[in-house]
Amino acid sequence: MEFIILLLLCLPVVVGNWLYLHGGEIHYNDNGVMTYLPKIYHDTKHNVVYSYGGAYYSANFKDDHVTNEANVTPEVWGFTPPENGNVNWSRQFAKSISDSFPLTSSVEYALTTSSDKKHYSFGGTITYNVVADGGEGVPIQMVMEDFVTYDYATQTYSNVSRTAPHSLAGEAQFVPQYGEEGVLLFFGGKNPLDRGVASLDLADLGSIEVYDIYTDTFYTQAATNAPTGRYSFCSVGASNANGSSYEIFIYGGDVGSSNSAAVATLSKVYILTLPAFLWLEVPTSASTWRNNHKCQKIGEKSISQHNQRQMISVGGDQHPSGIDWSSYVDSWNSAMKIFDLTALTWSDSYNPDAKAYTRPDMVDRFYSGNSAFPSTWGDAALNSIFNKSVTATTPKTTSTPTPTPTSTPTPTPTPKKDTGSKTHIGDIAGGVVGGVFAAALAGFLLWWFCWRKRKADNKSEGVAATDYQGNQGYQNVKEVGGDGSSEREEVELSVGKDIPRRELPADDTPRQELDTIEYQHKYRMTEPQKLSNGTR
Repeated sequence: MEFIILLLLCLPVVVGNWLYLHGGEIHYNDNGVMTYLPKIYHDTKHNVVYSYGGAYYSANFKDDHVTNEANVTPEVWGFTPPENGNVNWSRQFAKSISDSFPLTSSVEYALTTSSDKKHYSFGGTITYNVVADGGEGVPIQMVMEDFVTYDYATQTYSNVSRTAPHSLAGEAQFVPQYGEEGVLLFFGGKNPLDRGVASLDLADLGSIEVYDIYTDTFYTQAATNAPTGRYSFCSVGASNANGSSYEIFIYGGDVGSSNSAAVATLSKVYILTLPAFLWLEVPTSASTWRNNHKCQKIGEKSISQHNQRQMISVGGDQHPSGIDWSSYVDSWNSAMKIFDLTALTWSDSYNPDAKAYTRPDMVDRFYSGNSAFPSTWGDAALNSIFNKSVTATTPKTTSTPTPTPTSTPTPTPTPKKDTGSKTHIGDIAGGVVGGVFAAALAGFLLWWFCWRKRKADNKSEGVAATDYQGNQGYQNVKEVGGDGSSEREEVELSVGKDIPRRELPADDTPRQELDTIEYQHKYRMTEPQKLSNGTR
């Protein structure tokens, strides 16, 4: 065994520190063993790796090795990833386990991707035999109109029909940072006009199918500067830490031809950057082109999956037909190579110390001089999904809110620009003198008011209160006593009947005293008179 090549869609998945490769065809020069071509995905909630679908083969692939999918009862197998990397498969879902299992056929070439909550499978084909009268069976492929979802939380499958477009052998990516729950992008592959697969019908990479998970809605968005359409290629996606954009990288594939122009375009990596929906061509080409291969991001597990920067390309071949396996030599060591998504360079070795993904310089240059969004959206809802400054989309089934009146905002006048002028020395001097004079005037006024208040306080303290202003009021005193002793009886005069009420005069108002004689005559009792018996 001199050379090993993995081809026809071997499936990779990373769990912890392990990269698992599953399925595909393994050739040892002119000898080989075939396994089926499944889709593999990791249920992160229950930590189970599942495998579903693909093309089935019999135990001895040389003797009628193909078992058509239409004749196979679909099953889902899985394993729990161990620390040492060794796995033990077991049947997880099938009609034989539960009658509620909804899948009725095993699909190959479907467009698949996974979010952190669900796994999605779109389109694909099945193969069956059509036996003519008196003839042998002819394998026929038919496009499936399935949109299959596996929910990690409930561990259940659902299947919804989607009649257009018919898709197979393309790619899908989950983009977490747009929309309420992320979006799915489906692109490339083949789009047959009907359910037959005989025609080439390459999908246009300038037309991207967008599925908004939150609203359960498909949209179509045009992408500019698209490369040549292709099928059986690979893709990965990455985002920098601040989530300002998301880049999808594609490499290789098949265009149904191996001429020099096809080889040149399939040897390059292309970047679809979001939200601009623009394709960029990486100037550095790979040493060779490949198809029927798969790509997977790898990196230190402490770095988020969407921020890892190394892409490993696994398996595939360089010739879509007519391969002489006895003399075939793969220029890639073990049919693998690694691409740095930030530096945009190929390498034969993995760097365990690689930092997190940052946008390549060519992507930064584009956004620094261009709009971050396409000039035209395929649907108005896409603007709110991809433009974070726009109000988020709402799901299909929502209650109608009660309208509330809104006020029209008053426009704020735009401030005029300062036209600028020279400042003269005389103006400066005048301002200084005026300021000094104002300060002196303020000081004088403060001193004058304090002086007046102090003078008024001193004047009021030197004036004695009159009798009727005293605390005791007016008093009548008479002496009573027949035994020669005297007894004083105090009687308080009525105030208000005979005595006029007066307010205290202001400090600068002349005080008026009552006439002494009149006062005594009118308000005081008469002098005591001597009685005839000699008593008073």
